[in-house]
Amino acid sequence: MATLRLEIVTAERMVYSDDVHMVIVWGLEGQLGILPHHASLMTMLQPGELIIKKDSEESYLAVSGGFLEVRPPPPLSQRPLLLRLLFGAHW
Repeated sequence: MATLRLEIVTAERMVYSDDVHMVIVWGLEGQLGILPHHASLMTMLQPGELIIKKDSEESYLAVSGGFLEVRPPPPLSQRPLLLRLLFGAHW
């Protein structure tokens, strides 16, 4: 099954980095489901629940805001799609 690389980054450090199957998060226009091969995207995050799906497990995190960036890998690269959640130092 295809995966995407999820990175959760704060101003101080990267707090999470792993290959996952799906991420669900609240953006400006509502809930977003990000799967492998998703189109490029940049949006602000709304407060809400972040759901990380990996294999048959789901993990839940509370999000108070920030930014979401979806970036495809370079052409001919074997790397997975990159989904990066960026959070400031103080929210």
